[in-house]
Amino acid sequence: MTQATLRVLNWNLAGAKYLSLGSDDSKLQYQSDLTRKLADLVVQYDPDVVTLQETIKVARPGEARTSLVKVPDGYQYTEIDLIDSERHSYVAKWRKFEKQGKWPAGTYFGQG
Repeated sequence: MTQATLRVLNWNLAGAKYLSLGSDDSKLQYQSDLTRKLADLVVQYDPDVVTLQETIKVARPGEARTSLVKVPDGYQYTEIDLIDSERHSYVAKWRKFEKQGKWPAGTYFGQG
């Protein structure tokens, strides 16, 4: 009988930290660093499946929603927002991020 191995890479991105960063430059740097680290982990471990915790999706008013990391080549990405600023009733959580991260009022936040 042949046995197969399934390699799973699970990483907690701690995405809420990104929402609290004050300047756009620091946000871009954080996003770039996470994307690079994810690519490095994929090269190092060659996983069949990658799961990400505490993903973040953001959209300033009038902009499209963007994800915190870019998906490495060869992987399909499905992101699910478990809580967000449109349906989640804990408004104070999102207002805190608006203030700390200097996001404009009405910014969409999603966390998965």
